[in-house]
Amino acid sequence: TLQNKERKERKLELLKANGSYRYKIKDFTKIFIEPKEILNMNLKEDLELRNNLDIISKCPLFNSIDREDLMHILNCLQISIKEYSSDDYVFFAGDIVDSIGVVLKGSVELVKESFAGTRHIISILGPSNMFGEGIVCTKKRKAPVTVHVKNGASIILIPYEKILQK
Repeated sequence: TLQNKERKERKLELLKANGSYRYKIKDFTKIFIEPKEILNMNLKEDLELRNNLDIISKCPLFNSIDREDLMHILNCLQISIKEYSSDDYVFFAGDIVDSIGVVLKGSVELVKESFAGTRHIISILGPSNMFGEGIVCTKKRKAPVTVHVKNGASIILIPYEKILQK
């Protein structure tokens, strides 16, 4: 109908303005690709990723990948973005770790605790730094350190099974 065609034309205009469409559409019977359909995540996560692509692309895991491909790879990896407050913990020493973390905002501390209760800060990580990559490559995936959020942080979590598929 005419109303559907007008709606599809408006949708195409929005997609073009957004830079989200992938195909030059001549026939309005073709499928439109919207941002939330390109990425397998909610719109908030999609926008946060797009706004932080510079930070993500500085991460050693992604630094040689162009921006457009990076969005598709992140979709395939089925990442999630979690917000942490100061003094939260991402995981504790002894926990089973099932994802690699990439800091988007804020900072985290990698802390090793002795049996006597002494805390040793091994590293402080900020935006574009990753953690957990060495742990998820082991058979038991047991964390030797605690990841403590020093300043409120936004962290991408990448499920290890999406990276290390057999």
